[in-house]
Amino acid sequence: VDFSWSLVKMTRKGKGSSGKSARGRGQQDRLSQLRAQQSEQDDQAKALAAMMEEARQKRDALEAMMANLQAEVGQLMQGTEKAREDLKAAEAKKTHAAEQVDNVALSMAATQDRMQQAAEGLLNNNYVIIDDFLGREFALEVRDAVKGIRSSGRMQLAELAGGRKGDNLRYSKQSVRGDIVTWVSPDDEWCPDDIKLFVMRLDEIIAGIGNRVEDIKGVDIQRGRSMVACYPGGSARYVRHCDNPDKNGRMLTALLYLNDGWKAGDGGELKLELTRQNGRDLPETEKEPEFVVVEPLLDRLLIFWSDRRCPHEVLPAYKERYALTTWFFNKEEREEAVKCMDNSSEEQTERKRILQEIAKFKAETVREGRSQTEISSDDGKTHEEATTTDRDVNSVQQQHKSIDNAIENEQQDAATNMVEDHVDPGEGCMDMDELD
Repeated sequence: VDFSWSLVKMTRKGKGSSGKSARGRGQQDRLSQLRAQQSEQDDQAKALAAMMEEARQKRDALEAMMANLQAEVGQLMQGTEKAREDLKAAEAKKTHAAEQVDNVALSMAATQDRMQQAAEGLLNNNYVIIDDFLGREFALEVRDAVKGIRSSGRMQLAELAGGRKGDNLRYSKQSVRGDIVTWVSPDDEWCPDDIKLFVMRLDEIIAGIGNRVEDIKGVDIQRGRSMVACYPGGSARYVRHCDNPDKNGRMLTALLYLNDGWKAGDGGELKLELTRQNGRDLPETEKEPEFVVVEPLLDRLLIFWSDRRCPHEVLPAYKERYALTTWFFNKEEREEAVKCMDNSSEEQTERKRILQEIAKFKAETVREGRSQTEISSDDGKTHEEATTTDRDVNSVQQQHKSIDNAIENEQQDAATNMVEDHVDPGEGCMDMDELD
């Protein structure tokens, strides 16, 4: 515009008034053109602004799309990583499953071998020792479970006697039997899982023995409750005895030892009298019988006949000694024992035998100048003599007289025979809850 007006001014100066009109029209035309150009430029500017706005919107949309894509990519990456982890886990499970299959196959083969080993041991020697029965790690878990039972306060000083049925007169005497015990079954709610699994494995071995040992073939075998036992040290022991001296039903005794780091001098070994060796019954002689001493090592399983074929004792323990003992019963013999002891005369005869056994211990205690035995009878009362005087000896003698007066002559004779045949004190002691 400025240029146009300058041109007009110059034109006016250089020409006459006659050309003013024409020049004015030309200038106006030029001005119109310039205005039209300006308007066009304004329109173009508006269009450009609109295009820029549209571009900004598209840019924002693209940025939002990029953000979404990045988020999706992140999710895909996470999903890919999770898929990798799942794949690794699946491969690990597959490997573990394959190992388990192999382990089961090996375990089945090992179980068959152990069944054969147990059968041959019982046939040839009346006992068998199986080391590494559970594996060290599992055995330690069972040991910890047993210690946990002791910490719970469930265990108490073991009792003696009880008779064939288990509910006759019972008593405790630490110098004869010094372990603390409790009874547990896989059916108990509080039974630890590790003990349940151990019992299952033990059942497999015993079931396998049944088809290999003549004395067990065709026998209806029942497993009793397992006895959790701890000899707390301090020379605690269990004198020579048999687990089934009078046909109380016990057929096989199985002990799992749980003492990690046991060493010579710790004590608590089981001294087992040998009555059969290498498939040959040993003759009875006046000489000292032969023995095998079984060290109570961690994860060692010992199985032997419960009857008079295997007299045994637990040697003094100078450190804590843990074991799980499980008895397997001849169901028919056990039921017969319960049936016989339901006869009141036989029960009285057995009671006399137990009282004479107690009286013998009392007399020994008096002679040795030690504290008396604590006696718990089936009537729930506890009798304890804390002194050792002549009056105690007289009391024991008086006790014999009262028993003799209460039982008829034929029952006295039967009682005498039982005492004479009774190999050791406390034999055949059973817990009424021992059978499930």
